[in-house]
Amino acid sequence: MLVLWLLGLLSHASAETVPVTIGNHWSGGFQGRFCLPFDHDVSSWKARIEISEPTSSLEVWLADIESQSADGKEYVLVNKPFNGVEHTGDKLCIDFLGHATGDITPTVNVIIGKMPDATILPSTQPMSTTPTTPTTPTTTVTLGPGETWPPTTTRPPPTAGLKPYHVGHNLTAPLTVTTHRGDMWEGQVCFDLKDEIVGWELILDFTSDVKGISTSEGDVLGASSSCAKHFVMVNHNYMGIHYGGSQYCIKMSGNVCGGGVPAGTGVLVDVTNDGQTLPHLPVITGAQTTKYNYGEILMKSILFYEAQRSGKLPADNRIPWRGDSALGDKGANGEDLTGGWYDAGDNVKFNFPMAFSTTLLTWSLIRYKDAYEKTGQLEKMYECIKWPLDYFIKCHTKPNELYAQVGNGGSDHGTWTSPERMTEPRPSYKIDASKPGSDLAMETAAAMAAGSIAFKKRDPVYSATLLTHAKQLFEFGKAHQGKYSASVSAAAGFYTSQSDADENSWGGMWLHKATGDKQYLDYAEQHFMNKSAWGFSWDEKIDGANVLLYEATKKDLYKSHIEDTFKMWFPGGQEIVYTPKCMAFRLEWGALRYASNTAFIALVAADDGINTDSYRKWAMTQLHYVYGDTGRSYVVGYGVNPPKNPHHRASSCPMLPAPCNWESQTNKGPNPHTLYGAMVGGPGKDDSYTDDRKDYVKNEVACDYNAGMQASTAALEHLSLVHQLPTTYKEICP
Repeated sequence: MLVLWLLGLLSHASAETVPVTIGNHWSGGFQGRFCLPFDHDVSSWKARIEISEPTSSLEVWLADIESQSADGKEYVLVNKPFNGVEHTGDKLCIDFLGHATGDITPTVNVIIGKMPDATILPSTQPMSTTPTTPTTPTTTVTLGPGETWPPTTTRPPPTAGLKPYHVGHNLTAPLTVTTHRGDMWEGQVCFDLKDEIVGWELILDFTSDVKGISTSEGDVLGASSSCAKHFVMVNHNYMGIHYGGSQYCIKMSGNVCGGGVPAGTGVLVDVTNDGQTLPHLPVITGAQTTKYNYGEILMKSILFYEAQRSGKLPADNRIPWRGDSALGDKGANGEDLTGGWYDAGDNVKFNFPMAFSTTLLTWSLIRYKDAYEKTGQLEKMYECIKWPLDYFIKCHTKPNELYAQVGNGGSDHGTWTSPERMTEPRPSYKIDASKPGSDLAMETAAAMAAGSIAFKKRDPVYSATLLTHAKQLFEFGKAHQGKYSASVSAAAGFYTSQSDADENSWGGMWLHKATGDKQYLDYAEQHFMNKSAWGFSWDEKIDGANVLLYEATKKDLYKSHIEDTFKMWFPGGQEIVYTPKCMAFRLEWGALRYASNTAFIALVAADDGINTDSYRKWAMTQLHYVYGDTGRSYVVGYGVNPPKNPHHRASSCPMLPAPCNWESQTNKGPNPHTLYGAMVGGPGKDDSYTDDRKDYVKNEVACDYNAGMQASTAALEHLSLVHQLPTTYKEICP
């Protein structure tokens, strides 16, 4: 049992039990989450966690561990500098990761009430207005199987790769001197804000030399002790957000160098507006008229993947608010692990879902190439899939060695900043013959085999390289079976693999498609999973493998399993709940992802002649739900009333050099950068949805969320091009 006593939350002496969720657990650890409701204002808090079984350590990212017992059964937590102030009605949700011996699943209770020998600042005490700076998480990362810390590297300048952000939205105001004594002076520059700003840079130009400029609002960039006429300031942490309709004054002081009263002007540089422009779409003639612009969705989804890029960005980077990042990502022996995609709204590279996303996107390019070509997205789509494929080549360091992850999810989730500003260490984790992960090896083999097909005519040398890696990874997975998350404990709390069996058939079929070699087909058939699919996702490939098996063999066995799956998924099925507005609701976390992924399987199966009309119509109900059939879009930057506050660090941060921290996460205004094309997790089973940046269940984005949505959109565009798109679909879900 885990018991937490939180100080100062209740205004009365009675205790309150708060629900706790224990998520994944594995040999050596378990993951949990609890939420603290506040019924009155507090300016700090302290909590005690009591665990019935000993633990070796506890990782908590939204609190600091003040003390702990020798047996690891008791921990005292204190608030971080950025979350001590909470108000009536607030709710603070805290994730934790426990390390212990064996596979334990503790019963957890969180009890809020008074705790002896502890105090809390009362709500009536005035709150300090002095800005505080969040500390780097003090979590100790315990290295598990397959985990390595990379060598210390020099990180690039934070502005590397970013485009200029001075986009004509700047404000100019004169310096007003309020006090002048001798050579000392005090003054301020005041700006009337029409719109919200989430960070600022102030350029000061004086008519005569001054020195010693200082302000409590920000930092002076460069030396301020020398006499000069030109100075640049940038806001402090937690001093960047100011709302429209107000006047914001930056007070400062300094010294004149030659006597007299200083005079000058200040320019408040807009580091909120990035000036991003969208590419033009070609006019398509001869296609069916569609309710939604599929080409626009494809274009914007590809932009989303460009916004997720890690590493050295290309010269033609189209995302002006993204720059070079994580250039120090390395393996145990200094191997270059730069590149790839950041997973979701965080800054970790989780290779298992990344590889699935790559396979699915590449499948859509192979199958529906005309959709990308006619919408003008073909070149960018090739660039899109090549980015992670290049990274996987780097990760495959030996025939039987593959890196699985870069970055620690726990410490990363304990910060809120953009990739360009990251300072925490980025450990790397791998699988090998002694610490296997056949699911990851087979999924990466599938991605590279699919890539070899896509690039076979376009770049035969690159295609051959991908196929060589795919074959080696297939043999690695075949010889060394096991779930990767059992070997890489850092992944277990985020992307735990439930089974490594489905990837055997999936990987074998992609090698068969790439080579035509019957040995791979035989292997896939030997590992056919004789059951209906739960869904189609980064963790389950059963239906994807069955479609490929049916295409290769035309056996009724595989066709019947596909049909059984959709009997379960269609309205009236026994397992899938439908929302009132017709979303197939498989799971709360990323609900739209499962509907979109499964829609792609339906569209491919329909093309293969399996219940063509009904499968296409059903897929349209799910995709059009995403695009706007409910009266709103769930794709950022597209359609009517799209999300403006996705749970996504980089797009919530101001442009450099302004800092980014938890203030950007709690900002009441929209994200300063539009994360075009990103599909959010989606609504609950009652269609309820709030565009809340703090809600990472319904409002986070992820590479695997978009993969099925984009792939399905390409399929719908293809159908419109060949005049096979259903003209009505309402009868599926009346």
